Amino acid sequence: MGSIVYEVAHHQMDTTRVRFLYNKKTGTYKKVVTDHPITEATLRNYHTIAVNYLKYCRATHRVTITDKRGRVRNRACKHVAECEPYIQAYIDYLVAQGKSPATIHTYAAGLCHFYGLPLTLYELPRRHTAEYSRGRGAKASSARKDAQPESSPRLAALAAAVGCRRAEYAKLQGDDLVTDESGHLCVRIRSGKGNKYQLQRVLPQHEELVLGYFDGSTDYVFTKAEMANKLNLHARRAVLAWEAYQYYKYRLDTEPEYREQLRRELQDRIRASNQHNIEVAQAKGKRWDGARWDEREYSGIYYLRGKNRALAKRLGRPLQYDKAALLAVSILHLSHYRNDVTVASYILAQNPTAQKNA
Repeated sequence: MGSIVYEVAHHQMDTTRVRFLYNKKTGTYKKVVTDHPITEATLRNYHTIAVNYLKYCRATHRVTITDKRGRVRNRACKHVAECEPYIQAYIDYLVAQGKSPATIHTYAAGLCHFYGLPLTLYELPRRHTAEYSRGRGAKASSARKDAQPESSPRLAALAAAVGCRRAEYAKLQGDDLVTDESGHLCVRIRSGKGNKYQLQRVLPQHEELVLGYFDGSTDYVFTKAEMANKLNLHARRAVLAWEAYQYYKYRLDTEPEYREQLRRELQDRIRASNQHNIEVAQAKGKRWDGARWDEREYSGIYYLRGKNRALAKRLGRPLQYDKAALLAVSILHLSHYRNDVTVASYILAQNPTAQKNA
């Protein structure tokens, strides 16, 4: 095991995102390295995926070698290069193990980046957002003592009111309660997913609770002991997203002037967030493309189709959504900037109401 970890750690892997261009005439791929960096957390995840893959190869595949004395012998695969041919076999193994299509895609993408190969070389099970399982429904781990709200009541309460990610809660300090460019109370995330600076807007009904967590100091809001648990924070994030959607939808339906006001607030947030992230990236000698305003994401109705529509029916959720309310949730509360992600991964998360107090 130690040799596997060592070899994976010293394997040369691209630290930026890559693209593969297919040449139809030659039937080959050309790798194009971009200037978009991959986060340290993602790289660590790729290393973990590679370690597990090599362990699988060592246990199931063998290779014929010629030793220094010229003897031909058969032994288990154990080196990075020797294991490369078995990626498809590993994908098939994961399918047989009952792993979800989304999980298999994650593992395969990690291996392809590790080896510098295009993902299109492999046959993968089809995945659909309606079949996502993260944070949805009851799992075996849900019954664990450290998965109950009592294991960290302060974290559980704030998670229901703010909807951050676990790593973001761990970094919160006492002075991270601020007002945004529109004067709304927000929790400041100094470096969120993808190293993004973001402001997590607080809904009016949660302001009093959230105010009690921040004392203006540079001390961490949560201790390490409060973060050492298995609380399903993603489910609480989904509940908060649904609550926020209902808030914005109600105001859009009852206040005729609010639609234009919300458009201005979202445009201001995009400009402010982009400016901050661009300055941080430039200071590090990197590039930040930033989000762009797309009126098509704001105006009109978002209709559910196919499996997402069937899932919404089972959950008793609406089959169509106000795009303006969705985009407000996406930008101000999830920092995804995409309505499809908001709907698939949060609005349609299974049993979100039941998860709120789980």
